[in-house]
Amino acid sequence: MKFEYESIVIGSNLRALLFAFYNKLPVLFTAVQKPHDFEFLDPSCDTSFLNLDNALKSHESFSKNFDFGEKQVLLWERLYFLLSMEGLIPLSNLCDTIRYTGDSLVCSSEYDKLCEIIFDKCYYFGDNRTYKLITARKKQNARYKVFDRIGFNTGGKHHIDYMESSDDFVSKVWFYSSDRICGNTGVKDACALSILTDEQLNSSSFTQTMTNFKLLDLLKKNGLKGRVYGYNKHGESLHRSFKTHTIRRDKVLIDTPEWDETTNVKKINLSASELIKLASKSDLSNYSYLL
Repeated sequence: MKFEYESIVIGSNLRALLFAFYNKLPVLFTAVQKPHDFEFLDPSCDTSFLNLDNALKSHESFSKNFDFGEKQVLLWERLYFLLSMEGLIPLSNLCDTIRYTGDSLVCSSEYDKLCEIIFDKCYYFGDNRTYKLITARKKQNARYKVFDRIGFNTGGKHHIDYMESSDDFVSKVWFYSSDRICGNTGVKDACALSILTDEQLNSSSFTQTMTNFKLLDLLKKNGLKGRVYGYNKHGESLHRSFKTHTIRRDKVLIDTPEWDETTNVKKINLSASELIKLASKSDLSNYSYLL
């Protein structure tokens, strides 16, 4: 089976979906690249054209509150749904590899060839299993956003939503209602953001265990304590120590490989915020019954 398109988009990150939505282009990808749960929209972005309210969310900290926009993943999901309903994600998530032959893209599942895509122009936003379409030059010691989820066994009940440090390692920490426990227990787990390089990720100094230690040190320095379990002979309250465990680590590449455009493979250097502004000017008549 062959499909022919004048222009296509390869990639499934937020920028790719915004560009495809604005230009009404089909999107191909081999893996879904959702934004992380703790990546937020710029508060200045207006997403009301998609009936998505980018209202400021206040996060309580130790000395002041911090404001964040809406979660990026909500915008991503809204765009993915709208593009799907318009038939602009033709292979859904069925495609496992995409291989460029010089004339067409061969899209295959894990078991069989799905189709061939013939195109005049491709806008490439990155895809880990698309082969021979571009020649990438990997950056030395590339940087990653590293999100470490940390569960609290004791000390998870407190009023703090957010804290930050001046270090790239555990630079930001969000506390959220634990999804490990059924019911509204008041227990919070944490997600710590670090900016780490390839070398640091391979070092024992930046493991998930070290993230735990750094988090506990930050809590102590900011005066947050576990629950009271008694008093000493001077009448001073005694507090239980925080006990934590690692849940998982997620990595998001910041420094994407460099590659050169060709006559039919192009790159888009606009940020997500700039693409949101463009998309807000789209003709939404096709989507009026969905919004």
